[in-house]
Amino acid sequence: MGDCAKLTQADACRYADEARLLDRGGHYGYYHYSLIDYIMKSIIQDLYKKAVVGLTEELLDNTNDWYLYIEGLPANLRSVYCVAVFHSQVMNGGLHQYFFNSHGQFAYLTLDCLKTINAHQSVNILRNALEKVNIDNLPIDVFRRKAAERKLGRIVDFDLELGDYLDAL
Repeated sequence: MGDCAKLTQADACRYADEARLLDRGGHYGYYHYSLIDYIMKSIIQDLYKKAVVGLTEELLDNTNDWYLYIEGLPANLRSVYCVAVFHSQVMNGGLHQYFFNSHGQFAYLTLDCLKTINAHQSVNILRNALEKVNIDNLPIDVFRRKAAERKLGRIVDFDLELGDYLDAL
């Protein structure tokens, strides 16, 4: 898991105890993978909670402060936050929603996080989306501000060609 999930000894023991409760009788195969999924989801949920503990309504209302807060998180918490938000936005409403709901301000940061965890398929999807959404090759900080302020013209204007392209990814 590397930097993506640094656990304390107490956390590791708690996850192990929870896994033993689920692994009734030492079954492996399907149950083994269910345990791994459960443990990984528990780790991710705990790290996500740590990442968002300082996010207040006031902070979320100021997109620059919101970005600086996420950027300033330790690498493991930043990765969990960026990847979890990307995943939930895309699964809920697609790539268009990710960029429309101001979360696109984290796109380049998320791309780095996805590379760090070797999520190659997601890296390719987000990279391809960024090539079309940032077709003018705006500098990252300019693109970030426009995404945060919902000023990415083709996104907020619901450009059909772009929407179809993002849906196809």
